[in-house]
Amino acid sequence: MGAVELLVAAIEESDANVRRAGIAALVQVGELAVEPLLGAVKDSRPGVRRSAAVALGQIGDARAVKPLLMALKDISEIVRRAAAAALGQIGDARALEPLLAALKGSDEYMRKVADKALWRIGDARSGEPLLTV
Repeated sequence: MGAVELLVAAIEESDANVRRAGIAALVQVGELAVEPLLGAVKDSRPGVRRSAAVALGQIGDARAVKPLLMALKDISEIVRRAAAAALGQIGDARALEPLLAALKGSDEYMRKVADKALWRIGDARSGEPLLTV
């Protein structure tokens, strides 16, 4: 098992400190960590999917956009929120419409995360739907 795979395994740990350290190390690895993280964003465990989304957002590689857009539909709210934040960090315009749709949902925290993501991308519509909710 290579170093990147060991770091990806660290985000599967139950200890939050180990997960955070794994994310930080994967972000330092950068581009080489993207492919393994794309697999982890589809893991059966929500905590692993969330950690992978966080790391992908911090790395900022556009290859993560499509999987993160899929993660916006995840059954777990922590994964959806992490995916929205990651999309904002990446700043790809493909995320605009899905993030705007997230502003209309019932999850108040998700609306705030989506709004911040839109702001980071530079969309002038960020904030508008929150004013009408």
